Formats: sequence, structure tokens, C-alpha cells
Amino acid sequence: MTRVSVLLPVYNGGSFLRSAIASILAQTMADLELLIVDDGSTDASLETISQMAAADRRIRFWSRPNKGLVHTLNELLERATSPFIARMDADDLAAPDRFERQLRELESDEQLLAVGSDVYSIDSKGRRLMTIVMPHSHQEIEAYTLSVVHGCGMCHPSMMFRARAFELAGRYREEFWPAEDADLVLRIGEHGKVANIPLPLLSYRVHGDSIGHRQAARQRDALFRAAAGAAERRGLAPLPDSLRELPGDQKDRIEAPVSRDVKWAWWALNSGNVSTARALAFRAVCNAPFTRAAWLVLACAIRGH
Repeated sequence: MTRVSVLLPVYNGGSFLRSAIASILAQTMADLELLIVDDGSTDASLETISQMAAADRRIRFWSRPNKGLVHTLNELLERATSPFIARMDADDLAAPDRFERQLRELESDEQLLAVGSDVYSIDSKGRRLMTIVMPHSHQEIEAYTLSVVHGCGMCHPSMMFRARAFELAGRYREEFWPAEDADLVLRIGEHGKVANIPLPLLSYRVHGDSIGHRQAARQRDALFRAAAGAAERRGLAPLPDSLRELPGDQKDRIEAPVSRDVKWAWWALNSGNVSTARALAFRAVCNAPFTRAAWLVLACAIRGH
């Protein structure tokens, strides 16, 4: 039996997939199995997986028609054989010592059922934008997630669980997609402790095709229902219905590429990643030369502040 089963659902992983898999295989804690389900990809994902599996026996993979993320996660859980289970997404990068540090936390506290971490946000080229500091203690994570406004208090692809967390809390629930992670974290928190390590152990890739961009309204509704259910189970006051919907200026908003580049350039600049800020700001100016916001961030990036 391996110590850690890593769950990697893949749907059109594209050019990021090879690097994501490589970051798992290069962990300092090498006693792992990497379980991959190709969820009906239409790109070259299956070919990439097959090639990498032929070179490393720790990879086990399956391919079938598309059934969606939640179904795929639960299928991977059924195939896992280890006492600890880690999550990973096909476009992210794990720090080399991620699993070693997370195992150390879990093995030092029997009440701890799940542990995540702070994360770096990176763009499509892998350039670092900023450090996302998550709430760290159990109480902070619970309050953050129950507030609905901020989202889940744990970055899902950064998480490692005890296998028994799923025996206690149950598995992923389809009706809460695309906030199935928040629903799970809140249910696990009713049976034991959760925590985030105050170090960035994952590079989380942001791009215009992410669920947070494409399904923002649906995600907010699912998050509200997850938090409202948790509040009811715990005997807390009902959540106000006003939290159920996004603010008016965010409803069904599709963010233009130039707006994303400007936003990410400011993230990078404010985090001291000046070269990344300059690259993103320059791209924004080239794509929208009459946009004042693009020129403003470019000027600040050139000055370095």
C-alpha cells in the first residue's frame, strides 16, 4: 500500500497537463500512486497520460466518455488505496515538498482530517502573479466558507485528506457543483479539524476558461446552498437570501481578455513581480491601445511601482 493516492481528473488538459503530472512525480515524498481519469478529452490529453504512464509505474489511468468533474472525483476515490488522499488539477503545479509537509501536519495531529495551503497564482505561461493567503486555522476556514462572499476557505487542488474523512463526511455531491469543494470542506469540518499550511505549496493557474469566470453565478448559488445547509445542520441562524446572488455588477459578467490582463498585471505589480506585470500590461496595451487602464498599469509597471 502506498502512503498517498493522488487524484487527478483530466478533461482537455492541453499544454499544462505534462507539467502538472511531472510536478507530482517529482515530489520529495515518492511513495505515492497517481490516479488519473481522462474524462472524455477531445485533445491530446490521453496521449500525454499514456506516454508518462509508460515511463513511471506509479501512474494508473482510465479513459471513458465525459461524465463531469464530480462523478470523476468519486470514481477516483473508489480506486484509491492509500490512507491519505491528495487532490491535484491538470493545469496546476505542486511544490516539490508539498506532500511531505502535508503528511507531517496530518501525522502530527490525529484530529486533523484535511490540510491545504496558501497558493501562488500563475498565468498561462507559468508567471507568478501573487501569493493567495488562505485562512489558516479551523475556525478561520469555517467562518470564511460560511460567509459565502469569499468562496471556499481551502484551495481544493492544494488539499490532502485522511481517507477516513470521506468515510465520516461522505463523498463529493453532484448537486453542489461547482462549489462541491466548499460543501465537502464544511461537512468534513463537522467531524474533525481542517487547516491550511501558511506556505504556498501549489501554483494555481488562472485563466479565462476557469469555472470561476464561466460559472460565477452558478458557483455562488451552489456555495450559498452548501453554507446554508451547514448552518442548518449546526443549528445556526439561517443565512440571508441576499447572499445567494452575486452583486449586480458581477452577474453573468464575462470578463474581457484585456480586463483580465490589467487585473493580473496589478496583482503581479503589487506582489513585487514586476517583470510579469510589465509583460501582462504590454499585452493589454497591444490588444486595446485606446484603453486608459492598460496604459496606466503599463506606466506603473515600467516605473516598478
